[in-house]
Amino acid sequence: MPFAIVLLLFVPGWIQEPSRPEQGQILDRILAVVDSYIITVSDIRTEKVMREVLGEPAPKDDREVLDELIDQHLIRAQLDRYPRAEPSDAELDEALSQIKDIRGLPPEAVRAAVRDHLRVQHFFAEKFEQFTVTDDEIQKYYDEVFVPAARAHNLTPIPALAEIRGDVLRKVVQEKSAAEVKKWLDQTKRTTKIEIFN
Repeated sequence: MPFAIVLLLFVPGWIQEPSRPEQGQILDRILAVVDSYIITVSDIRTEKVMREVLGEPAPKDDREVLDELIDQHLIRAQLDRYPRAEPSDAELDEALSQIKDIRGLPPEAVRAAVRDHLRVQHFFAEKFEQFTVTDDEIQKYYDEVFVPAARAHNLTPIPALAEIRGDVLRKVVQEKSAAEVKKWLDQTKRTTKIEIFN
């Protein structure tokens, strides 16, 4: 997942080297430009493999991956303003120790990806997870989300709220955080030049 791609010469939509490639040879295709940051087909392929390596859910299509790469770039642009987002060496080494197969990716690329994920987690925790959650919000989530889901999965007996209050609290915080992240990203995109090529 490169942070910058230097183009020596390109025709809109395609990356080409100064020397002319063999007929029919495609080196790479530009899918999007975020300000001056370029995302290519090879970035999509690499991100798919990286998601497997990191144990993340498979994307439904390439457009989902492209949207995620755009979001990642916008988020990374903010990370330098949050030095506390930097993981410790011990935390980074612990996360890397959980990866058993890097699928042929360069080890330094995997390390950089894991570092980025940890930085983003810390950034979100500091910027978007400082919420006050009320008892009413916890009760509402339990009644309207947890209980119907438990019934749909034939969970019996259904745990009382008091038994799972901590888990429900974490879910409420996660949902509120996700909503704030989406709001922030939408605002950031409105002030960022983003071009997507079909």
